[in-house]
Amino acid sequence: YLNGSAVATATTTPSSSLNFNGMETWIGNYYAGNNSFDGKISNVAIWTQAISAEDVLYLYNGGTPQTSLSFEPLSWWKLDNLTTGIQDSGSASNNGTNNGATEVTDSVAVDQWNFDNVSQAQTPNWSSALGFDGTNDYINIPYNANITPQTGNFTISAWINSDNLSSW
Repeated sequence: YLNGSAVATATTTPSSSLNFNGMETWIGNYYAGNNSFDGKISNVAIWTQAISAEDVLYLYNGGTPQTSLSFEPLSWWKLDNLTTGIQDSGSASNNGTNNGATEVTDSVAVDQWNFDNVSQAQTPNWSSALGFDGTNDYINIPYNANITPQTGNFTISAWINSDNLSSW
């Protein structure tokens, strides 16, 4: 889904060599810290099920991230402030540690894109986000087997506004 609309679907067969045991969950970076995100991220959530198209539309909320959810994710990091830390607002209490991300103090304009990356319209602004500098900022959440997909359906959702898509 992109901006609340389905873009593609896929079915995969789990590999017996896929093993996430002992690995942390990172937001804003991947692969041992060598690939940093440049932009803003908000409302990262993990469900241990495939969520419905209606749930995706609810999350999209006309272009403004939700501040509460009627269907509870396993973990949900709103990334809406640094005062209380990187708290998990889901049911699993997987709190994280901020490593350099900064609180966004102004509104983030979000462009909607069609499948060919042609701008169609701008959605309302949102400001519940953390900014990542594209160099070394990230959030880490300690390993928890409940949020590391090994088998079965799962959903990962996030609001992102990239300043530089070529870095990913």
